[in-house]
Amino acid sequence: MELTPAGKLVERYREDVKGWSKTYLCEQARITRNAYRDAIHGKRDTHLDTWGKLADTLGIDKEVLLRKVHGPRPPGSYRPFLRWSIGIPSFWMACAGLLVAAVFLQLGWKENVVPTAVHAVQAVVIGGMLLLQLRTYLADPTPLGLRGVSADSFTAPPLRDRFVKLQIAIEATKDFRRYWIGGWVCWGGLYLAMASIPHPWGWRTRFLLNLVQNATTVCFVMSFLVLSARTIDESRRRKWWPRLLGLAILVSLALPELLVGSLAGEWSGREVFDWISGFGQGTAIALLVSRLGSLYVGAPVVVTSLLYLYAVIQGGWPALTSNARPESLLTFVALGLKCLFFMLISWLLTQKLIVFYMRRARELDGVVQEERWEWLNAYESGKVGQL
Repeated sequence: MELTPAGKLVERYREDVKGWSKTYLCEQARITRNAYRDAIHGKRDTHLDTWGKLADTLGIDKEVLLRKVHGPRPPGSYRPFLRWSIGIPSFWMACAGLLVAAVFLQLGWKENVVPTAVHAVQAVVIGGMLLLQLRTYLADPTPLGLRGVSADSFTAPPLRDRFVKLQIAIEATKDFRRYWIGGWVCWGGLYLAMASIPHPWGWRTRFLLNLVQNATTVCFVMSFLVLSARTIDESRRRKWWPRLLGLAILVSLALPELLVGSLAGEWSGREVFDWISGFGQGTAIALLVSRLGSLYVGAPVVVTSLLYLYAVIQGGWPALTSNARPESLLTFVALGLKCLFFMLISWLLTQKLIVFYMRRARELDGVVQEERWEWLNAYESGKVGQL
C-alpha cells in the first residue's frame, strides 16, 4: 500500500535516523499498530495527537510533519514576509530613503530635471541596507549542532550521504550570498559615481558607468546560475564554467563599447550600448526572480510579480531618459522595488529557504528529469498504467 507524504517522512526517520522497528516506535509513541498503519497509509483521518506523538518520538519538526499531513500552504502568502520586513531596520532605512528621494524629485519636477541628489540617495540607501543586514549575510548557515562535524562522523551510509548533500547546499548558499552582495556593491558604486561625476558625460564616463552596471548584471546572472545548476560537484569542488561564463559576459558587453568609443569617440549612435546594458540587467533580474518564484523557495507571488515589473523598468530604462518627468516617476518606483528585491532575498536567507532550495530542489530536479523521459516514453508507447 502506498505511503502518504507524511508517512514517507515518518518511515524515513524511523528507518534511517532511528533504526527502529515499527513495533518499537509504536511502544515509544504509545500508539497502537493499527493507528500507526492508518496514519502512514492515509486509510482514514488520523487524530492530530497521533501525529504529535510521532513527531515528538522521532524528533521531527511538528510543523513540518503537519504540513505534510495537510498539504503545502497556499503559495504566495505575503504576511510572513511583511511581518519580518517591518521588524528589521533595513525596511525603515528604505522608507526614509524613499521619502527623501520623493522630496528631491518633487523639486526637480518643476524644472523638468532629475536632481543628481537622487542618485546620492539611492547610493546611501543601498549602502545602508547592506550594512544593516551585514550580520545576516555573513552568518554561517550551518546548523549549530552540525558545526565542526565531518562526514566521517556518520557511520550509516544514508546519513553520511545526506550530510554531504547538506554541506554542498550550504556551500552553494554561501556562493549565492557572495554574488548577491557583489551585485549590490556594484549597484551602490554606480549610483555614487552618477551622483559625483559632473555632467556632461563623455564616452569614457559612460563606458565606465555601463561597465559597473554590467558587473552588477554578471553578479545577478551568477546568482541565478548557482540556483539553477550544480556549480559544486560531489567532492565539494566548485566548477569552473560559471565563473568563466560570467567573465565572458562582462568582456562581451564591455569590449565592443570600448572599441567603438576608442575609434569613433562621441558617436551619435552610442546609445545602443546603454540599451544593451539596461536590457541585460533587466533580463538578469527576471531570470533570478523566476527562480525565486519556485515552490521550493516559497517567495510571495505578489512580491515576485512586482519584481518582474522592476525587471521591465530596468530593461527599458534608456527609453525613459529623454523626458525627465516620466524618468522621475519611474526612478521613485524603481527605488521602492529595488528595496523590495533586497528585503526579499534577505528574508529568504534569514529563513534558510535558500538552503532548503539548494538541498531539496537539486535532488527533486534529478528525479523529475528521469520521470519526464519515462513518462514521455510511456506516452508514446501507450502504457496507460505509467501515465
